[in-house]
Amino acid sequence: GVWKQVEEAGAASTALLPVTQAATLQAGRRALNSGPWVSIFDYITDATTRADILAFTQTADVSAYVQAACDAADDIGAAIYFPPGRYPILSTITTEGVSFLGDQFVEDLYPYGSKGTVFVFTSTTNTPFKLGESVLFQGIVFYWPNQIESAATWVANTNAPIAYPPLIENASTTTSLTGFAFFDNVVLNAYDFIDVGGNTAFDKGGRWNFSGNRICA
Repeated sequence: GVWKQVEEAGAASTALLPVTQAATLQAGRRALNSGPWVSIFDYITDATTRADILAFTQTADVSAYVQAACDAADDIGAAIYFPPGRYPILSTITTEGVSFLGDQFVEDLYPYGSKGTVFVFTSTTNTPFKLGESVLFQGIVFYWPNQIESAATWVANTNAPIAYPPLIENASTTTSLTGFAFFDNVVLNAYDFIDVGGNTAFDKGGRWNFSGNRICA
């Protein structure tokens, strides 16, 4: 549809952001009212990796790029935009105070994992995201492609789903997971969604906001 340069929203990034999404997100996160915006492609500079992501053929882990973007975004209170594409996340991303913004919400997802901004998870040992306070996800597809229900896979896994780690865990053992927002996302084939534990004193979350999500377990 209609696009505009991110710098019009107050950032130096050259990535693109849908106008409609920019308007929708104004109330979602404190960073959005005053900018700035960055693109994940500011941190993924390899042309082949960028092309594979955009073609939905990327198979190599991009966690290091995402972590670098999060570290920089947290320092300046920025939101990170992920253009439509396939982003395999195989290691743990630890962050707080960051907004993850995907392409606009996709109603028709078939075939799965081929439209919109898709975070792909295949690790059975690493939790994808360990979060502190004030994190927003919006317009992202979270997809576990190996969690399928074919007869062979079902039998091979002792007639049970693959026990993946939670999508999100509390990064802290001393504080609650607070200020968490999850808008207009799609969760496909998750085994576990959120684990807010950390210790017995701070095992709950607070000030959470969920809206417009589609969760297909």
